[in-house]
Amino acid sequence: MKAMVFPNNLLSEKKNQAAVLCKSREKWMIALSISFSFGVLTGLFGLVINGVVLLGFLANNRRINQLGIWLIVVTFPLAALTARRRC
Repeated sequence: MKAMVFPNNLLSEKKNQAAVLCKSREKWMIALSISFSFGVLTGLFGLVINGVVLLGFLANNRRINQLGIWLIVVTFPLAALTARRRC
């Protein structure tokens, strides 16, 4: 009776679609985890560099000051992508 209602082809196609969806989700989770890691690293390094410049230790070095600012700027898109993962 089950064979009449659910043909074997239909069941195997649904299993294949579920496997493909599961693999796709795993790839996205890996990419978002990497994004989260880079977001944390760039944010921390940017804050440390800006803190050191703010205290006056590297106030004369413009390149390091700009690097700190750009690291903070890069952090926000990575954080936004990671925030999407939580939903």
